[in-house]
Amino acid sequence: MDTEQLVEEYGFFFSWGRAFTLKEISEFIGSTRDTKILRKALLRDPRFVYFNSTPFDEDRFILDISLYKWFANLNCKLAKAFKYRLSERQLALVSSYLRKEGQWDITPSELIKWGKSIGFILNSYSKGYYVFPLAHTLSYFVDDAFEIAKSVLDEIGEKRAWEKVNIERIRELIEMGLSKFGQRTTYVVAAREGLFDIFGDETFTYTKLGSHLGVTRERARQIHEHFFQRIKNSPSKYLKPFLFVFFHEFMRVAGELLLHKSSSETNLRFSTKACGLPLVDLTELKLSIIGFCPEGRSNNKTQTSNKYLEKYLKPPLPLMKTPETIQAELDPDCISKRLDQEAQVTLGKKQMRYFAGLIAEARKENIKLETRVWLALRAIGRPAHYSKVTQVYNRLFPNSPLKDSNIRSSLNRGRNGIVWVGAKGIYAFKDWGYERPTESLFDTVTEIVRNIYKRTKKPVPFSMIMTEIGRYRKIVKRTSVLMAAHINADLRCVSKNVFIPRESSREKKVDEDFDEQLDRILRDFKKRET
Repeated sequence: MDTEQLVEEYGFFFSWGRAFTLKEISEFIGSTRDTKILRKALLRDPRFVYFNSTPFDEDRFILDISLYKWFANLNCKLAKAFKYRLSERQLALVSSYLRKEGQWDITPSELIKWGKSIGFILNSYSKGYYVFPLAHTLSYFVDDAFEIAKSVLDEIGEKRAWEKVNIERIRELIEMGLSKFGQRTTYVVAAREGLFDIFGDETFTYTKLGSHLGVTRERARQIHEHFFQRIKNSPSKYLKPFLFVFFHEFMRVAGELLLHKSSSETNLRFSTKACGLPLVDLTELKLSIIGFCPEGRSNNKTQTSNKYLEKYLKPPLPLMKTPETIQAELDPDCISKRLDQEAQVTLGKKQMRYFAGLIAEARKENIKLETRVWLALRAIGRPAHYSKVTQVYNRLFPNSPLKDSNIRSSLNRGRNGIVWVGAKGIYAFKDWGYERPTESLFDTVTEIVRNIYKRTKKPVPFSMIMTEIGRYRKIVKRTSVLMAAHINADLRCVSKNVFIPRESSREKKVDEDFDEQLDRILRDFKKRET
């Protein structure tokens, strides 16, 4: 018996809508059929989802229609409760209803994988949680609209329409929905929304629409907006075809709520608006997002203005007290956590990272030069030469590249806790434990030699100078210290790399006179040779 006959014969058993073990179906049909043959047949049939066994559980199978209905029902219940995420433990608990008895400690990975394929469940950005974008979108439907949405989901399941949707079928559904409106309204909506590729990738402006119809721009706008208002006021009459389009497109993109401005997402964008779901255009990011309402709902109305997005896209960076706060506001991980915890947005982990990355890049455009340089040095995480800071800066801000001279000039201002550490061209932060030297390297070396000589009454070797220099400067080059000792007017080299302080200005004068005399003798000698 092939699987077609098997499903037909035991359809009543499979229609129970739960996962079953081979033992359960064997008990149902009797022991006349070999369970190995039955298992092989079920594994070969794509309609059955196989839950691989764990050490403490048995292999299980479930009909994909049953799994679809379970996921659809779960999303509807979550939507009613305005709850769009579950922990791993909570999901394991509710998924255990798919068993005849017992409970899963961990939800079968195959169940989650199947739900992800049509966008009914996604991994949350927060570890240990799952999000339900369908529940989020369903939560915006109320009363009659919600019941219509449930019936459409049921019909899609019965017809197995989630498997593959023909683009021609989508077009038919849109035409069916538009046929209930007048010809002028249909033309305005199709032209304005870019439907059917009638006008290529172009979407008409209200001015152009008014010119074509012989009406004012304002009248064209009224016709367009009145179309959506009529659907909202009479969902039982107009909504159903557009719901089919929305759910089909939603499953096609596997629950992704971020829409790019491309022709492939025109139908999803249009059906979202036709269903009365919030669709916010983020012009700076060149995309739109379905169901983004950080301010929440008010009397079941949703805002479509992006004014409330300013705190995410354009936080008041110049007013922040510390650059550390700015660094957090530019970190995609911090932005993702904030969106995940504060905003009413249900994005999967992958899309949340992508969205947060776009926000971070948009925020960078509003930062002052000195703050950008601060961020570049912070990104290095240790004292660095200004040329290195320039490299990191240009990698972080490729749209605003700078030269070494610009970066050095900004670093030299010493703002936001940046200090020159004393070594040539090297800068760090005060909170890293660095200070700008108060004295020159020559004066510091002189002070070290004088203090040691006064204490020991012996010439000071260079090794001892290097040992002591760390008390004055954390970063210093050995060659710089050696030069500061050898050509120091306040020190005398008494042997190889051993120094004593000059005792008086008279001693300096004698040495200077001797040097002048030597120079004069050498000049006279040169003249005689010539």
